[in-house]
Amino acid sequence: MMNDDDNSSGFFDAEIEQPEPSVAFGHIEEFYVSPNGYTRLFRANRYGKNLILKTLKPENREMPFYQQALQKEFAIGYQLTHPHICSTIGLEDVPGIGTCIVQEYIDGITLAQYMQQGKLNKRTARKIITELCDALKYLHSKQIIHRDLKPDNIMITHNGDNVKLIDFSLADSDDSTVLKIPAGTRRYTAPEAQEKGYTPTLLADIYSLGIIIGEMGETLKNKRLLQVASKCTSRLPECRLNSTTAVMQALTHTSILRILMVAAFFACCLIAAGAYFYLRQPSVTGPDIYPTYGNIPENNACRELIRQKVAEQKGASLTEVDSLNLMQGIEALLQETFPTASMQATPVYRNQIAYWSREVSKLMKISVD
Repeated sequence: MMNDDDNSSGFFDAEIEQPEPSVAFGHIEEFYVSPNGYTRLFRANRYGKNLILKTLKPENREMPFYQQALQKEFAIGYQLTHPHICSTIGLEDVPGIGTCIVQEYIDGITLAQYMQQGKLNKRTARKIITELCDALKYLHSKQIIHRDLKPDNIMITHNGDNVKLIDFSLADSDDSTVLKIPAGTRRYTAPEAQEKGYTPTLLADIYSLGIIIGEMGETLKNKRLLQVASKCTSRLPECRLNSTTAVMQALTHTSILRILMVAAFFACCLIAAGAYFYLRQPSVTGPDIYPTYGNIPENNACRELIRQKVAEQKGASLTEVDSLNLMQGIEALLQETFPTASMQATPVYRNQIAYWSREVSKLMKISVD
């Protein structure tokens, strides 16, 4: 009979190796202290790589509320892997600083600074909105709401103008049970998200996104961006665009429609121009001009001219002078049908000349009854 030890999981008489202590951070330098928040940021280096250390201010370090907030931010950020979201690498105690969230270092500036420096244009605005929507779509698919979307929390890299969404200190998720209280930056926070008892939804992020798009539209004086912003920022959540996919469709739909309208305009211009030039050309249709299945239809006037010449010769062969005169007469008749130089340069005209030249040359060799 088996005892409980036989059915229990565990290690078999192995010596458990203690993990080696992590390599200490080097070149630690404080570069930002939140004026109204509870955190501060350090730039550091490890394994030849720049990193960011995010920790509590000294006055908040021993307060359970803020300790919980830092732990929650780490728990949410650590599960996110996306090219347009700042990576969370770990949570470590750093001597002299305290518990720190270790984050990816981003070489860039905030969207607010990017716009203040006049770098925003129509192309970069579309790129930034597209990448921001992509990041939010990923975030929302994990039932996570950022809750503090604003230009100061969107980094734009120096290399490539790529979006990096940062600062999940106020983010919330469906599975989180702590700090379920209203939070955000009032200018960018949806009206309903500022009320007590509010249950966070992704539509609050859509509202914040709309404010950001509106600021871009105002900077660029772009009516379409302002229209999309208006659809995102209705005070009634049910009247907003309901996802980042809908936001992108609202932007893309107009772009495609504009392209189709421009293409249709140019197509109409080409058709009109073609019709104009076609109607101005003399008519060159008829069986006397166009070959049928490779045969050259005869010009009745040219054939009648040859008959008259043959009758004058009374069965005698034509001389070279007679042939030259006859050919000049045929060319004159053909030029009535092909009056312009461009028409006389066509294969149809040249084929007619070649055909009648052969017919005339026959009269120089044999008699024609």
